[in-house]
Amino acid sequence: MRNKKQLIRDFHILLHRLGIDEIGKEGILAGYGVDSSTELNEAALTEICDRLHEEAKARGMETEAKNSPTEAEKERKRLKVAIGKLLAAQGKIKADGWGVAEWNLIAGTACRAAKVSRMDDIPASKCRGLIYEFNRQREGIEEAKEYTVNNQ
Repeated sequence: MRNKKQLIRDFHILLHRLGIDEIGKEGILAGYGVDSSTELNEAALTEICDRLHEEAKARGMETEAKNSPTEAEKERKRLKVAIGKLLAAQGKIKADGWGVAEWNLIAGTACRAAKVSRMDDIPASKCRGLIYEFNRQREGIEEAKEYTVNNQ
């Protein structure tokens, strides 16, 4: 279930996609006796969004949010984290608070490992295999560090 903030966001996105201007928006809000979408409760917002979705479907428009990450996008994020942790264990980047330079190094490493030119070209199945390999390498480094610390 969407919360009020998400519903307000969806409301405004749908208005934009349908080409409904400020006057049209004011008309919709007036029908609910309010001046602003923030004054609407969740039930009213859900009702309005559902009606706007129906209108968009009737016009043959796609209204589903494109913000939901795909499986491949989720795996790419996991891959970036696995690479970042390995690079941190190797001392190539700091352990936390990664900036643009660190993220560029991580993305470049992922692309070279997957033999692609862009992160978006790495399929989910390839990400999973690489995540396993990078985590295995990091664990090996951490075990070696632990072994050398304990045997000094």
